[in-house]
Amino acid sequence: MPLWYNNFVIKGNMMKTGDRSVKGYLLKEIRNETEVKVCILMEKILDRPAYSKMCSCGICIEDIYGLALNKLPPQYRHSHSINLKIGKNHDKKIESAIIAAIKKVGKTKKHL
Repeated sequence: MPLWYNNFVIKGNMMKTGDRSVKGYLLKEIRNETEVKVCILMEKILDRPAYSKMCSCGICIEDIYGLALNKLPPQYRHSHSINLKIGKNHDKKIESAIIAAIKKVGKTKKHL
């Protein structure tokens, strides 16, 4: 039987979210803008000739994504009211985190 905490279902050490809410207000419109940027830049970086031999299986992609995100501060926004101005300097930090993650995963693959 899963453990419940507010509207979160906790299975093992992972928290699965359904409809997150506080005082009846759904929080599904809150997003981490850094995650969006990492996805966009990862695609572009992995298409570069320098990384053409990098494994692009799901495990490696998820490892790169997770490692890069863990090196970066989250930038949460609400789609209706909070407008974040994330500049080029932030993109450079994201790119550096992605490249470091690619190199680490490339050296320490955990699959066949």
